[in-house]
Amino acid sequence: EGFRKKYLRRPVTNELMVKNFKIVNDSGIPYSVNNIMGFPYETYDLAFDTVKFNRLVDSTDRNAYPFTPFHGTPLRTLCEQLGFIRDEQIVQSVIVNGSLLDMPQFPQNKVNSLVKTFNLYVKFPESRWPDIKRAEEETPEGNRIYNELKLEFVDRYFTKQESFEDSAMGQPMSA
Repeated sequence: EGFRKKYLRRPVTNELMVKNFKIVNDSGIPYSVNNIMGFPYETYDLAFDTVKFNRLVDSTDRNAYPFTPFHGTPLRTLCEQLGFIRDEQIVQSVIVNGSLLDMPQFPQNKVNSLVKTFNLYVKFPESRWPDIKRAEEETPEGNRIYNELKLEFVDRYFTKQESFEDSAMGQPMSA
């Protein structure tokens, strides 16, 4: 909450967001939560708070993306002043191949690894977190573990769920 209020100028509390998400959940309306990680001044531990928050919210789907520093925004200017990005680096899309920021407290590879494993951390029980932590590593062993966990995730959370449309209506859609 403190980071969100100070750096993102979003003073909403976690408690209020969880309460409002519960209202949507109780209504049966499916929704997705989009998360951004790798803001200037953010650390791995702060970003991991985003994982923990998403575990409190039973969204239909969730995604994590690295922060995209667009020209003309206050956070882009801050990134340039802090030396996390060069002025000549142009961002053309929100879909990039990972974090563009070079931050000492939260390096690009750590941002990208947490974004990659985000849904695993959110959905799997905490007892699996040591395995997921190993899957963050960009090594042959880390990649092997990640691929195994990804297959398990898909089997557990994709193939056995109702379709998005079915869950929206609470029953199969009719023609």
